[in-house]
Amino acid sequence: MGLRGCINLKSSVLLKGEEFIVKGHLKEVLEESYELLKFSERIGDYASYSDALYLISVVSRLLGNIELSVRASERGVEASRNSSYSEGLCMCLLSRIRAMESRKEKEGISTLLKECERVCLETDIYYEYLRLLGDLKVSDFRYEEGIRLYDKAADLATRKGDKLSELKCKFNLGVTKLASGDLSGRGELKEVMEEFQSKGYKLGMSVLLLNLGISELLFGETKKALDYSERVIEISKNMGDRIQEMRALFLKADALYSLGKLDEAIAVMDEGLEIAFSTGDHREITTRLLMKGLILLDKGEIKSAEEILHTMREYEKYEVDKSLLNFLIGKIEAEKGNYEIAEKYLREAIEKCEGCSPRIILMMKLSLAKTMLDYRELREDIRANISSVIEDIEGDPTVKRYASIMANLKLIRGLL
Repeated sequence: MGLRGCINLKSSVLLKGEEFIVKGHLKEVLEESYELLKFSERIGDYASYSDALYLISVVSRLLGNIELSVRASERGVEASRNSSYSEGLCMCLLSRIRAMESRKEKEGISTLLKECERVCLETDIYYEYLRLLGDLKVSDFRYEEGIRLYDKAADLATRKGDKLSELKCKFNLGVTKLASGDLSGRGELKEVMEEFQSKGYKLGMSVLLLNLGISELLFGETKKALDYSERVIEISKNMGDRIQEMRALFLKADALYSLGKLDEAIAVMDEGLEIAFSTGDHREITTRLLMKGLILLDKGEIKSAEEILHTMREYEKYEVDKSLLNFLIGKIEAEKGNYEIAEKYLREAIEKCEGCSPRIILMMKLSLAKTMLDYRELREDIRANISSVIEDIEGDPTVKRYASIMANLKLIRGLL
């Protein structure tokens, strides 16, 4: 690979390192980055020293070592500031913010974003800042804002002639359009896929295949989603990309759950959770514990679902965690036949649902309608209340993305 051989060529360390990352040579990049780190420190080349720390930060995050990613990016930021190396500072700030976001460390991100925006403008890579900002919006499920940012970032990267960044922006644009229910996103992804295949970008292909799998699952093509997940798991394991492997395992678990293979779904979910616990990915841990609890309830295993509650309480840190916790409590109480208690918790979950995914919010509302349906004879006003909840779900612009939720809505409508 020879990162050290690029040391005297402007930007080539970063360019070559990033290209080999998207080709999936993660461990090789990590090894060579450490060699470059030692060599550049010895000769006093602090620009290359910062570049090496940036690459270590990026690869460590992909390999699931978030702590190392944060430490490397912090050292890179400090080294870049001390050497007045603006491009290195920009890239290390981008990586540091992404690592902090993966751990949901909201405090401190806003200050770093201001510095990152300023430095990205100075170094003429403002599109990287816009792409990061888009990632943060999408992480909070603000898809429309993310789409606007990615579109602008892709245009700026194209004008600059930065092909790799252009591809990343178009990829994010296509994925986010699909997540928002806009099928035109497949056009961007087709263009990106052709480029990824021609250049041998394995990491890019695995991320692309994963998101196509998620899209297929949303639209009810469960077996296709399962096929995609298995392909991504294989690619990710070969690359050593633990984060991507975790996400593919969760997709596989969701697909198996949709196919009614509950025991298999739980086994695969546990594999994904093992990685999530090791990386400290807070959002994945809390969301996936909830999903495991729901699968256990479908199996009639109330005590096991209650054990999941205890684990979720250990991770209760943000308002969104309280919402997920109340959702599972409501489902457990409904399973026990305590419908009025269940309704109380489900309503509280919906009230505090900001930060939850659109899919989970709709699942909460659907569960509320089902719970009220189960004890409709106990209250005269229950039919009107159920209709109100269903109308709320049907009025949600995201609902048509989810085939399983649409099917359940139709079923409830038929029972009213």
